[in-house]
Amino acid sequence: MKISRCTGEVAALSVVVAIALFVRFHAITTPSVWYDEAYSLLLAERSPAEIWSTTARDVHPPLYYVLLHYWMLVFGNGVLSARSLSALADVGTLLLSIKLMSLIATRRATWIAAVLLALLPISVRYSQEIRMYTTLGFWLMAATVALVCWVNAPQRKRFAILYVLLMTAAFYTHYFAGLCVLVHWLFWWRARGVSDRAWVLANGLIVLLFLPWLPHFLEHLLRRCGFEWIPPLTWHTVLTVVWPFMVMSNVVAEESGWRVLPTLLILVCAASVLLNDQSDRRYRGLLVGYFFVPAITLF
Repeated sequence: MKISRCTGEVAALSVVVAIALFVRFHAITTPSVWYDEAYSLLLAERSPAEIWSTTARDVHPPLYYVLLHYWMLVFGNGVLSARSLSALADVGTLLLSIKLMSLIATRRATWIAAVLLALLPISVRYSQEIRMYTTLGFWLMAATVALVCWVNAPQRKRFAILYVLLMTAAFYTHYFAGLCVLVHWLFWWRARGVSDRAWVLANGLIVLLFLPWLPHFLEHLLRRCGFEWIPPLTWHTVLTVVWPFMVMSNVVAEESGWRVLPTLLILVCAASVLLNDQSDRRYRGLLVGYFFVPAITLF
């Protein structure tokens, strides 16, 4: 019986990964390279030292461009090879999300989440761009898995080390990693599986490892560069925030009430998890907070 179940799990995993790979690599070279992607390609052709100094005057940290630099040295700088880094990072995020759900939820919930993430339009969209967003998702999902494992087994220090390294990598990839830190602090506060001393030490090490970039981060923060394209916040943008992530289409008019439905669906699902889930309460907050804490903070 156990062998049969294991075979079924492997088969399901193979199918989900195959679907994810297909939708991410399908027509991956068709969209033209746009301005931000061209910038990534040009910057990644420089040496790591030049990448560091250039991004210090830009709006993003340097790690993605350094990774892309070495990726292109091995696989070339063509559109397929450059975009495949993002596509494979996103598939890695999918695998990590399956691992996370297997640790904190039921088997049925795990595979529902796997299929939804494999087909999530916003995930597919950004996996076909020569930008850092799917790489950031990979680091953050890996860090969240490491954190859950650490909470479940506080005596295993390797999970703490992994968490520190992964969160540091996330901060060197994109500043929005800070939004995930808020989720992790809330989870740690509710879970209390890791001692105060160990938690503060781990976060202190993340800050210490980020210190070489901290002056550039503060400069970017004070200049508020990179936010000019974001439209002003209104109740309409709040209520329709989930629509572009789930649909990625303009077939419905901006003022249409249909655009509110995905947000309502997220609210209903969140309420269902908080009220009806019989699993450990601390994991309910992690699942719901992973979406709502960053969204509310940004608003």
